[in-house]
Amino acid sequence: MTNNDGGNSADSAMIRPDVPSLTGLRFFAAFFILLNHLTLGFVSRETAYFGRFLANGAFLGMDVFFVLSGFIIHYNYSAKINGSLKSFHAFFVARVSRLYPLFFATFAIDFLLIAHSGGIPWSDMIHAVPFFVTMSQSWFYQLTSAGTALYYMFPRASIAWSVSSEMLMYAFYPLFWYWLLKSRNFSWKMPGVVAVFAVATLSLLFKGLYTSQVGWDKLGVALFGEMASVSRSPEFSFAFWVWYVSPYSRLLQFLCGIVVADYCLKHVDRHCDYSDSTFLRAGQVLTPLYVVASCLPYQNSIPVVGEIYKIFGYTPVVCFCIYCCYANRSGYFSRLLSTNWCVRLGERSYSVYIWHIYFYAAALSLPGTRFLHVVMAWAGIYIFSAISYKWLEKPLRQRMRKLLSWA
Repeated sequence: MTNNDGGNSADSAMIRPDVPSLTGLRFFAAFFILLNHLTLGFVSRETAYFGRFLANGAFLGMDVFFVLSGFIIHYNYSAKINGSLKSFHAFFVARVSRLYPLFFATFAIDFLLIAHSGGIPWSDMIHAVPFFVTMSQSWFYQLTSAGTALYYMFPRASIAWSVSSEMLMYAFYPLFWYWLLKSRNFSWKMPGVVAVFAVATLSLLFKGLYTSQVGWDKLGVALFGEMASVSRSPEFSFAFWVWYVSPYSRLLQFLCGIVVADYCLKHVDRHCDYSDSTFLRAGQVLTPLYVVASCLPYQNSIPVVGEIYKIFGYTPVVCFCIYCCYANRSGYFSRLLSTNWCVRLGERSYSVYIWHIYFYAAALSLPGTRFLHVVMAWAGIYIFSAISYKWLEKPLRQRMRKLLSWA
């Protein structure tokens, strides 16, 4: 894992061990999301085992992105922020410059395509523009006149809801940073602890109450009418927004990544002892078992795993994988993720993720079988992602950073 946002510092405290395996992990996160999306309508989600695995692949990929985001942010920026307004400004400039150019490009292109085709009323499009331009479309639950959720209104840019959610998490990071690094005495520590506990409780509340769906569904119908109900459209429902799309249900994952990073940084010079080795070995056995158990058909599911999964998803698994990459950099798992091809694909993972709906939609418009469409989409995505990363993502990031940075 490297900090690709640019920015140099002579402060030796900012020098942390490079963990390229975490860049490789980003590739697998994008891979599982693509595997889910590109096989929709090709492989039934009702298919035992494999269907559940494909359905859960997107959940796993998203959990990796949000937990890993918290880890990378704290790992790279905790020493660069000194509490001053300028350091926080530099942090936000780096993160906005990293995400905004491709985000805006996908939205702008989809906006122009929809405007040309006339598929969405102009009133809805104009209403949505401020939320997409400010990357806040996932922060609030809103329905269009046709009953589509605002964050899914532009079909090819719909995937950008996760980028919007991530931006709100960056706004919370100064709170987590202060709690972990700056509030040393009890009188200052407790307000931070209470605030972080409140955030974690809110996130768990959003996740936990969704397990029954009834409470959030009733609230959604009461606030937004029947158009927000699960029975009408699960992915446009208020309950789905609460559980899956909203940044508030994802904050706990982001916080978990920060806590793992903080632990690793406090033990940066520590060598693995017997207890660490035992923990890693046990985790390497339990992690795949947990993933397999979460993909079992409902009638064969394990109750304990099912309850943990409903609330925490794959967060425990992702936290362990990140710690394993950091603490056991010579292990086979870390070496696999650190291979040159894996790291290169991981560097392009944002381009892969943000453009893949465009290529799949284009492939579906061509003649041929669904299998051929999937193959063409895969090839097009990975070829274009290399071009996008080199000629769009990196240059635009650097230009935007210069534009927003203070002299």
